[in-house]
Amino acid sequence: MLINFFRTIIIYIFVLIVMRLMGKREIGQLQPFELAISIMIADLASIPMSETGIPISNGLVPILGLLIMHLLISIINMKSMKAREILCGKPSILVYRGKIDEKALKRERFTINELEERLRGNNVVNLGDVEYAILETSGQVTVIQKPEKRNTIPEDFNITPDYEGIPYDLVIDGKIMKENLKEIGKNYNWLKKQVEKFNMKPEEALVVTYDLELSKEKIEEIYDNWKNRYKKLAYYIEHDELEKVDTQLTGVKSYIEMEEFSETVPELDKAIFILEHINNKNIVNLKNIF
Repeated sequence: MLINFFRTIIIYIFVLIVMRLMGKREIGQLQPFELAISIMIADLASIPMSETGIPISNGLVPILGLLIMHLLISIINMKSMKAREILCGKPSILVYRGKIDEKALKRERFTINELEERLRGNNVVNLGDVEYAILETSGQVTVIQKPEKRNTIPEDFNITPDYEGIPYDLVIDGKIMKENLKEIGKNYNWLKKQVEKFNMKPEEALVVTYDLELSKEKIEEIYDNWKNRYKKLAYYIEHDELEKVDTQLTGVKSYIEMEEFSETVPELDKAIFILEHINNKNIVNLKNIF
């Protein structure tokens, strides 16, 4: 029994290393040759785990061979378009210019019910809203909606959002992320001072993240952007809804002028929340104004 336990641990670690070397694809995004290798690895690993009479090398060596095959096929796949087509196949267009291609559905053994299910998975509930639906080689369905049905983006309103970057995790489960602190040019003393505002130490926090700091200049810029677009947005949003946002931003501006920074971000979040939950949210999404 103990031998089985240690053999299982060894094989598990080996398979885990092999799978990591194979890449970072999700299971649903595996190409056919990758899925076949994954299934074979699972089968080969199970035999020496359950049969102590079989040498453990009888499972490890074939798995190593499959890894080598995978790496070779991946290289060929990247170098040759023809090999890629043979190994992975080609995407199939199931809906072309708003019309369902019945031949493609039959060729891929795809039913209308399955197509509708995949569309719902892409937040599309009406077949009539689809311009193109493409069955990818991984089995995923990519949906391109008709222009009038797509979500609006800042570019539609000639809005150029500021670069936001990504937030940095400074504390996770009470552990200080020293590399991230160094990346943003801060130190532990700065972090401690910020966290103490919430009556705790960094080591006591579950998570602490660092985002772009709000300055007076930034708030002024946000406020000016809002004023400049107020009239244009009145065509899409009811007046009372606009007034709610305007009142909220006026409050944000006053907080930053009084240097009450701890109040600024929550108030700005409220303004964003109001914009995201207006009646016409399906027509325009304006979060990127901020």
